[in-house]
Amino acid sequence: MKNASRMIWIAVALAACSGAASVGPTPSPGPGSVTGTFIGVFVDGIETGVMSVIVPGVGGAPKATFYLPPFPSNSNLSVTYKPATKPQLTASGGGWTFTGDYSSLPSRFSGGFTGPNGVGKWVVLQEDTTFGVHVTCGSYSLVGSAASRWNLVRNDANQLAGVAWLPNAAIFLSGTVSGTSLQGITSVDDPTLSASGSYHAFPSTGADSTWGTVSEGGHVGTWVSSGCPSV
Repeated sequence: MKNASRMIWIAVALAACSGAASVGPTPSPGPGSVTGTFIGVFVDGIETGVMSVIVPGVGGAPKATFYLPPFPSNSNLSVTYKPATKPQLTASGGGWTFTGDYSSLPSRFSGGFTGPNGVGKWVVLQEDTTFGVHVTCGSYSLVGSAASRWNLVRNDANQLAGVAWLPNAAIFLSGTVSGTSLQGITSVDDPTLSASGSYHAFPSTGADSTWGTVSEGGHVGTWVSSGCPSV
């Protein structure tokens, strides 16, 4: 059985392509205008980890690196980024296929993936030059249910995104940060979920800590997450 706590890092560099953007629930910028570094998290039933998407602009060559600690092995992913299609982003290799789209509020890429151990979801927020993007990886536990994974991403505008694993599926998370408080954490995939808590930031190291309470499907419990490995 594979170690459920192993981290997977994914670094993806994408070239911005021409053509009108077509995205999901929020409008995207025009052709070739989505550039920058996006950092976030992913989760499935066994793996949890950190990923980075880099869109360098016109002239950048699509490339990707896939790394599975603690094994010192890298494998290249085949990357396609086409703003005029859906899904806009596809990265595959080594038994993994990630697909997703860009949305502007907050600026992010998100989608689903299939890996050797099942399916999951991923989300990355755009990095700012001052605060950057901070990620935390952890777990939650509901009374009467086994503990599972709970990963969050925070950007410079104090917006939260994330992914968690329910007993049988991955879900997206969203919310906001106000001072040291985490507010209004909900899931578009599960209307019964709500959470709140505290956020302790360490801007110099990015090793932030978060914790709080969660309610889902009539069950209540707690969650905690802390700094993920740096990408």
